[in-house]
Amino acid sequence: MHRLQRLALVLALGTLSACGTTPATPDDTARSGAAPTTIPVMSTSAPTSAPAMPTLAPTAQPEPVAQPTSAPAATADQQTDAILAAAEKALEAVRLSTPGTLHVQQVEGDYARVQWTPNDPNATDPSYIFVQRTNGAWKPIAGPGTAFMPEDLQPYGVPQSLWLDAPQPITQNPQCDAAQTIMEQTLKVSATVVVTDVLDPQTNANKPGCQLVARGTGKDFTSPSDTMRKLIGAFGAQGWQEDTNYVADGPVGTATGIRKNGTLGLLNVGWMPAPEANCPQDQPIDMCELTPEQHLYEITLALPTES
Repeated sequence: MHRLQRLALVLALGTLSACGTTPATPDDTARSGAAPTTIPVMSTSAPTSAPAMPTLAPTAQPEPVAQPTSAPAATADQQTDAILAAAEKALEAVRLSTPGTLHVQQVEGDYARVQWTPNDPNATDPSYIFVQRTNGAWKPIAGPGTAFMPEDLQPYGVPQSLWLDAPQPITQNPQCDAAQTIMEQTLKVSATVVVTDVLDPQTNANKPGCQLVARGTGKDFTSPSDTMRKLIGAFGAQGWQEDTNYVADGPVGTATGIRKNGTLGLLNVGWMPAPEANCPQDQPIDMCELTPEQHLYEITLALPTES
């Protein structure tokens, strides 16, 4: 490179770097044979710092968008689990020991109907449980039971769309009408007669018939055994005889069979704690402290209308 060109380049570099003076390189000295030459560089003041960036006013940050504080709506699976958990509490309250499965049949707003089906179809009939959502929590309000009349569900506000198919009252059936009279006179409460099939658990024979249902509390009935004793005596006075092959007893109920002229009747007396009683699940049911009103009784008599 020509010396003048190198000089111009050095001057340019020195100006850009603002380093004061730039010594000649050894190659320059060797080629010139002269003493190193100090090349004056344009004088500057103290090294110039990088120019300050203009100060910008702080940009206002957008206000954070408020997030909803309420809990997200439960998914369909979560709702189903909550309904089934409430139905299980109703089964636990009556100490049901028969294996079976629960199925949510229908949901309407804050109400749902659950069906319990025994694993062994010959063990007992399917039962139904009605649950209600209150303050976000599902709780049992009626059941388990095999039959519910409108007057059983109306006090709880259960929508009609959830009611079971309303059974038609039996008319002009002397045997069912006579049994209704015996039950009402003995129990001192009203009994409803409905159409249903009657299953004989001994022979598995299923026949058309009627079912009488009476309900009350511990203020109406002293105990399952005492109530059953009164019913057997009352029907015995009308020619019915007890069939002890159908006797079954448990902590909350008792059952037996009665016969007359080849007709089998299945009597069942049982009670369950009211849902608000909250009986401990780790204690026998008879140790739960309940008021008479918290003993919810159901007395049924199933009679076939065909021999």
